[in-house]
Amino acid sequence: MENLGENSINQLFTFKYPGREPRFLEGFLAEKPEILDFFIYDINLTTGSLLYRSKGGIGVTKEPYIARMHEWIKTSTIFSTLESAYKTRFREDIGKWRYLKLREQFNEYENKLETWERCAELYLLWVGSNFTHRYRDKGYDGTFFPTKLKPEQLIGASRVSREKNLLFREEDFFSFRENVINDNVVVYAHLPREYGKFGAGWIWNEARFKQFIRVINELLSLNRKVLISASYELRGRIDIDYKKYFPELNYVIIPEFKESRLLAGASNSDIYLFNF
Repeated sequence: MENLGENSINQLFTFKYPGREPRFLEGFLAEKPEILDFFIYDINLTTGSLLYRSKGGIGVTKEPYIARMHEWIKTSTIFSTLESAYKTRFREDIGKWRYLKLREQFNEYENKLETWERCAELYLLWVGSNFTHRYRDKGYDGTFFPTKLKPEQLIGASRVSREKNLLFREEDFFSFRENVINDNVVVYAHLPREYGKFGAGWIWNEARFKQFIRVINELLSLNRKVLISASYELRGRIDIDYKKYFPELNYVIIPEFKESRLLAGASNSDIYLFNF
């Protein structure tokens, strides 16, 4: 991990969530920049990458930790709590065994995110595992694989969250509040590229997907603006072809360059489906 204050970059950054966040958002925004003029109702919140870039809005999820961590990011004390946890508990010379000890101590908390200081501890555990979102019965279970701490970008996201008064709730796309949706709101969800169990028990399977389809079809029948994103190809393989389930939506596929000559013919891409 790097010290607070080093390598300042003027970008927004909350955290990473591999497999649960759009990879090519910038490419989509280049195609549809007008979406930033709307409020976003992110009904499957993870990193909030589109929400923070938009005019404002709400992010909801019932996955443990996520909404609470965004509430912590929004606080004006984010730097002081992060700095205190870094200097007093983690320190610059942290190694594998100290990391595992700190993880064990965090998991002993009964209410793990009761205070902002504990949110800072979890964030540093995330950083120490390269943002691995893996949990077991006792709590966080990330392995030691540190990445760089990006405090300036995190503080930038905090400032944006306060200025736009972003809201975060423990709801999901089966319980969100339809009465706040109007012509200025885009209902947004990023979907996983495959079925499975993610993070702290968030499940994506065929049954939940069918429920999601019903919710989206209801919104479309009410002429609400909808945006769905998902991984389309991973090294040339498509696991769930979301566009065939929403034939009434327009879509764009945002490709990525080939990662290696060893993967000749393979490609990575995201798909964005929308009705506006």
